[in-house]
Amino acid sequence: MKKLIIGVILLSQFCFSQNANDAILKVEYNEYRIYTQGYINLDLGTLLVSKNTSYYNSVVQNKITDNLVSNESALMFTKGSVKKELLPEIIIDRANNLLTERVFENLYVDGYFAVQEPLPKMNWKLLNEGKKIGEYDCKKASVEFRGRTYYAWYTMEIPVSLGPWKFNGLPGLILEVDDLKEIYKWQAKTVSYNSNVSEKEILIKAQNDPRFEDISFKDFDAKKVKKVQDKIQTIKSRSGGRGAQFGMTTTFEFDKEPVNEYRTEMQFN
Repeated sequence: MKKLIIGVILLSQFCFSQNANDAILKVEYNEYRIYTQGYINLDLGTLLVSKNTSYYNSVVQNKITDNLVSNESALMFTKGSVKKELLPEIIIDRANNLLTERVFENLYVDGYFAVQEPLPKMNWKLLNEGKKIGEYDCKKASVEFRGRTYYAWYTMEIPVSLGPWKFNGLPGLILEVDDLKEIYKWQAKTVSYNSNVSEKEILIKAQNDPRFEDISFKDFDAKKVKKVQDKIQTIKSRSGGRGAQFGMTTTFEFDKEPVNEYRTEMQFN
């Protein structure tokens, strides 16, 4: 991944001021997901932060390959993508430290869900390393969170303790995150205060959507596991129980959160 993901980061530096407290912080991130060696899913993530609310969403941009595979293979790999992939949205009620993840129908669940939990506490370890990202002086930190080890670069020049996805709790804005196993990576490409976006617009994005069923993180995880187990049992029954013989296994190891506070098992058969 390091060899391919170079990119040009266009970070607009600004001074954090009292006026900025009333503006909307907007950060765009390049997101990279690598589930199969040689194939990279490129998404565009956008973080909007107001005084009381933050909203993060991602949009699929492209599937690209590194030099391990041919362009022809890449074309074959993406041909089957007929249905548009909808990626989760993250809404944080900053005043009450509550997080809602809007999950669209996917491999594990049917229907739309608003998965609710207290803002996860991330026990960051601050490291004695620094580097420049764009014009920002950044420091490094690491965290183990729900089955993954992440390394993050943050800048104290923007004292907002948020970042892409669910990342939070550092003494500055998170500009870059790397997953130790190199499946996930987030890299800021632009940072600005957007005078064209109002607090009201963020609240509209964050307001309850009747399409989504409210559910706790714990109950949603249990629902996801049950759906996987039911599918496995259905396949086994149709194959006369031969599924176990062939070692059929479903794993969550490629999820951002392969395990959590309620479940340590990530493989099911």
